[in-house]
Amino acid sequence: MEFRKIPELTMHGSHDRSSIVQSSGFFHSDDPDQLVAAICETTWDGKPIPNDGKPPTRKALAAAGVVSQFLTAADVPAKDEETDFRASAALRHIFQNAGIIDDRLARATCAAPDARMEA
Repeated sequence: MEFRKIPELTMHGSHDRSSIVQSSGFFHSDDPDQLVAAICETTWDGKPIPNDGKPPTRKALAAAGVVSQFLTAADVPAKDEETDFRASAALRHIFQNAGIIDDRLARATCAAPDARMEA
């Protein structure tokens, strides 16, 4: 697991995110059995955003074969017994989208029956 801070990847605007993803070595793996997934932290105040950064970021990551999930930055819970449900949900969703928790997606997208069973 690696954590990276790349604000230009998720920031709003019309800049090219594909070049950021392609030039960053940690979005790629030479191992065909290894999956790269990214949880991207963003900000949103509930109002429409011109040139929202989320859709083009998701598209650039998907083009590179990266499973992505977005999480809106929020204040950390004040007490230890409180749970950050948004962060828990984001983690659960990325595991599901990657086929780690629920293998139906991996099985459905594999072409060969023998590869499906290995997935």
